[in-house]
Amino acid sequence: MAAMTGGDAVVEVLRELGVSAVFGVISIHNIPIYDAIQRSEIIHPVCVRHEQAAVSMADGYARSTGKLGVAITSTGPGAGNAMGAMVEAFTAGSPVLHLTGQIESHLVGMQKGYIHEMLDQTSMLQASCKWLGTPSTAADIPHILKKAACIAMTGRQRPVVVQIPIDLQYESLGGGISEFRWDFALHPSVGDMNAALREIHAARRILIWSGGGTISSNAHYEVKKLAEKLGAGVITSIGGRGVIAEDHDLSLGALALEQPICELLKQADLLIAIGTRFQGAATRGWQLQIPDKLIHIDIDSSEIGRNFKPMLGLIGDARTIILEILKGLEACDQRKIDANWLEQIVRAKYQSRQNLEARLGPWREVLEQFRDSIRPDDIV
Repeated sequence: MAAMTGGDAVVEVLRELGVSAVFGVISIHNIPIYDAIQRSEIIHPVCVRHEQAAVSMADGYARSTGKLGVAITSTGPGAGNAMGAMVEAFTAGSPVLHLTGQIESHLVGMQKGYIHEMLDQTSMLQASCKWLGTPSTAADIPHILKKAACIAMTGRQRPVVVQIPIDLQYESLGGGISEFRWDFALHPSVGDMNAALREIHAARRILIWSGGGTISSNAHYEVKKLAEKLGAGVITSIGGRGVIAEDHDLSLGALALEQPICELLKQADLLIAIGTRFQGAATRGWQLQIPDKLIHIDIDSSEIGRNFKPMLGLIGDARTIILEILKGLEACDQRKIDANWLEQIVRAKYQSRQNLEARLGPWREVLEQFRDSIRPDDIV
């Protein structure tokens, strides 16, 4: 049996990670990887005509499957072509691995005019990713790839880049792939969780603002259960749409700027924000009036307090924290809901939609026909 090359190692790691498809452009600076993909008959290669399309498709794959999306490009101009889609994946919080080639190790930075050479590829790629790794030997490739995948998939999910010099793709590893362990765990303190439960228990008119972090965390069921438990309306960001069915009475959709929902925010005595960054477009440039009491849950500590100052921040995975809250509520299930709050939520929901539909004019029919042509669980 032939020794494992760097290209073989890439495919073996992708197989371990559960990747079933990759998207890219074949080049002289990634041929060993594609040769290994062809031999494996496990991973389906989707060839595209432009590297930006490869990253966009990997982004879509990640969003629709919850798995790591993988795009393969050449070095230099090929890697540069992917930058626009990398910025989109970064902004959207998609776990994408941009796997790019690099010229031979000993020629990097030499400016000798080697084909596909680039002045500073690393700096260009770092501008649009969460982390970048470059193996220095073929034996480093499995470790670097697994680390990149873990970084992309944990914390705030975002794209990562691994650039592999072409000589390392051909080089033998000289052994098997060593085991890799990644320990990533964030949990709010017991004191913070108890403080959050006290505020939730005392509140009578609660709203939830659910962002893309609840989608990444696969917290659909938990958000719905929490909303029903608290009698709370659920506002979503654009990225958080779909976490709760929009025909659910408690779903207020991505309509926070509609006047009836603005009024609802003014009347609420607690807002629980989960996995959202409160982006400018969703908050009228951060001028939207929200309740004085804000509990902000996010896996990225740097996002808590960036745009609205919370009374309490809980750092960790959305689904895990919601489950802890639900567990805590079961132990003290005596909280009261304002008698008119549910009615106000439903009224604000339908008034907001009616206002939006009136502004749409004839375009309303286009959207209605589109909605009627798809099933509830179809991906848009």
